[in-house]
Amino acid sequence: MPEFRSTYVSQDPGKALGFVSLGEIIDGVCADLCHVERHTINAGTGEWTSAVMDRLAKRGIDFGFHICASRTEISHWGESGTDMSWRDYGRPDRVRGDKDAPDFSENDALRSIVLALECEWGVLWQVEEDFEKLLSTRALLKVMVCEARAKTDQNAILNALRRMIWTYTDTRSDDMFLTAIYTNDGFVFHTISGDNHLIEISNQKAVP
Repeated sequence: MPEFRSTYVSQDPGKALGFVSLGEIIDGVCADLCHVERHTINAGTGEWTSAVMDRLAKRGIDFGFHICASRTEISHWGESGTDMSWRDYGRPDRVRGDKDAPDFSENDALRSIVLALECEWGVLWQVEEDFEKLLSTRALLKVMVCEARAKTDQNAILNALRRMIWTYTDTRSDDMFLTAIYTNDGFVFHTISGDNHLIEISNQKAVP
């Protein structure tokens, strides 16, 4: 999996992140969603969404990224394009718009969108509608969080999203999507690459 240089700079040099791999980001997102599942099992969808945003915002900040997100106070700015995005800047401790901070240098420009996420607990057409935002976003990892209590619904969601990836003419072979579908058995995670290769993360078994 690809690696990129984290721009995180800690006051304690021993805590500097160095390199963060796509695999580490995927593992962290999956672990956080499983944690939310255990602690909000009887919550309404609004509370559940906020718990997802809070947990993943903390994760992104720990990795050294700026957070744009709705439904959470743990972010640098509100949502921009998708429900949540992790942004890689030259200085993660520097918040744009801070009048007391020194002027931006060339290293303070946006380097990349590391993660873009949509969270939709509704029916299939609502999931598809939000997934379109991920299709049109350039990000290292694109995450779709949704719900399907029946196995047939889970398969329908996966098939629909794969069809959308295949149909979208600007999809690139190096695009990477992560689906987190909540079922009666908890979250089920899959990665889908731009060339439509599907892998269920729980057992790392490739699905043709």
